[in-house]
Amino acid sequence: MIKLFTGRKVVIASMHRKEMVISPVVERLGMIPEVAFELNTDKFGTFSGEIERIGDPIETLRRKCFAALEVYDSEIVIASEGSFGPHPLYHFIPCDDELIMLVDRKHNLEVIARELSTETNFAQRAVETEEELLSFAQNSGFPDHGLILRTDRNDIQKGIMNKDILVESFRKFRNSGVRAITVETDMRALFNPTRMKVIAAAAEKLFTALRSECPDCQMPGFTVKRTVKGLPCAQCGAPTDSTKYGIKVCDTCGCEQQESIRELEDPMYCLFCNP
Repeated sequence: MIKLFTGRKVVIASMHRKEMVISPVVERLGMIPEVAFELNTDKFGTFSGEIERIGDPIETLRRKCFAALEVYDSEIVIASEGSFGPHPLYHFIPCDDELIMLVDRKHNLEVIARELSTETNFAQRAVETEEELLSFAQNSGFPDHGLILRTDRNDIQKGIMNKDILVESFRKFRNSGVRAITVETDMRALFNPTRMKVIAAAAEKLFTALRSECPDCQMPGFTVKRTVKGLPCAQCGAPTDSTKYGIKVCDTCGCEQQESIRELEDPMYCLFCNP
C-alpha cells in the first residue's frame, strides 16, 4: 500500500460501470472510490459515432479526468479510454487498445497504463435477412454481449441483449423502407464483458505502475517510458529489431534507469539467421 494514496478519495470517471473492475484495484492501494455518476463521458466521443472523439485517446483521457475534478470534491481521478481497429502490427487482426489514467492534482502526478489485446468481438456487418442477423449475433457472443442496429437514415438502437428485441427491431427498421441495415457489436463496457476484462487488465497494470516508486524521489509511476531495440540474436549475436532494454523514467524528478527484459533473442527473429 502506497502511503501517498492511503485514505484518499478517488473519483472514477465512468458512466459504463467500469468501476466494477477499477474499484477493487484502487481499494488495494488504500484509496476510497467514488463513481462520477453525474459526469456524461459520452460527450467526449461515442463508439457508435453520434459524437466524434476529438483528439487522441490520451487527450480524451485528460479531458475526462479534469471534467470530473471540476464536478467532484476530490484531488484524484481515474478514467479509461478504449480504441478498436486493426492491430498495429498484424493489420488483419482486430484489437482492443485500452488506456487508463490516474491524475493526482495535489502532487501534479499523471500515470498511464495500457493493455493491447486481440481478445475482442469488435465487428460489424450489413444484413438483409434475419438469418444473417442471427448468424452475426451468434458469432459475436450475443446475448451476453450487446449489439447495435443502425440504418442508412441514421436510425439507431443500442444496448440490445435480447433476441426478441433484436429481431423485432430489425423487422421494424426493414418495414420502414430503409435501404440498408447494419448490425455491430456494442463496445461500451457495460454491454461487452470481453472488453471489461481488457479494462481490468489495464487497471492491474496501473496498480503495478502506482506501486513502482522512483528510487530518488519515491514518487509512484516509475515505469518504462522508452525502449531501445537491438537485442542480440542467440545464434549469431547480431542485433535484432526486438527490444534490448526499457528505460524507466520518473516524470516528477527526471530520474532514469535501464531495465533489461531478456539477454538474447530467438534466431527466428534474426534477419541474418532467418532472412
